[in-house]
Amino acid sequence: MKRDVANLRKGLTWGVLFLKMRQATVWTIGHSNRSIEKFLALLSEHNIEVLIDIRSFPTSKVEHFKREEMERWLPEHGIEYVWFGKELGGYRRGGYEAHMKTELFLEGVEKLLDLAEKRRVCIMCMEKNPKYCHRRFLTAYLERKGVEVIHILEKGQVGLNEIQRYDNGKQSLGLRTNVMRGRKFARP
Repeated sequence: MKRDVANLRKGLTWGVLFLKMRQATVWTIGHSNRSIEKFLALLSEHNIEVLIDIRSFPTSKVEHFKREEMERWLPEHGIEYVWFGKELGGYRRGGYEAHMKTELFLEGVEKLLDLAEKRRVCIMCMEKNPKYCHRRFLTAYLERKGVEVIHILEKGQVGLNEIQRYDNGKQSLGLRTNVMRGRKFARP
């Protein structure tokens, strides 16, 4: 109830937020230890215009995935870099699911969807497989609200249904998944 009152004061009702979500598509990717070239090829394959970094701590052992480096090289390739780690980043006291009930999380989702309505956006964290990343909580939340979520895993592979090679043939992800419209993918 408290959350509903706060949103009403902001002029946002749950109905408006729900309608906004239904019109959006959000891609996800984990940078892992990919080269800049492979990472850019994946983003380019999906015509991504904005990369939204949702790491709480936007640094990496892989030099080119540090925030300050990405702010430099992504725009050089026509992709805007945005950091939403404060609002949507992982490693939360009390866990990510508890964080999802906060105003800060809802504000982050609102900002994400504002961008996703206008441009092709991709949220990024470190883990290649969303099963091992807080992206699984965020994307499940978005999907429950009607947002189409597309996970970019490898070239030509975007659905978690195709992730079996990373999961030793087990399908234990427990997430609803979407594959890119109009394309069929061969099993590895």
